[in-house]
Amino acid sequence: MALEVPPETRLNVRRLAWIGFCLLLFYPSAFAGTKEGEPDKEMLRLMDLLREWEMLKNLDLARDLEKVERAGELSAEQGAQKSQQKTTKEKK
Repeated sequence: MALEVPPETRLNVRRLAWIGFCLLLFYPSAFAGTKEGEPDKEMLRLMDLLREWEMLKNLDLARDLEKVERAGELSAEQGAQKSQQKTTKEKK
């Protein structure tokens, strides 16, 4: 009791479905609400926030680098002092 559908109708329905799918897939929906070339205010605010965050991150990295350099200088000085103490003990 199945309904017989002619093959050309099936083919037309499939073509229509594929055309609809391709239109939905490739249609630039991102520009549907805005004019081309006009930046979104929210996007601009987000970009400014990211720039500020990047600047803060770079500042923190610079501070950490200074701490590491100071620690390296201190360890180098302590190593030099220990080697001087060993040479003075060996001379005695």
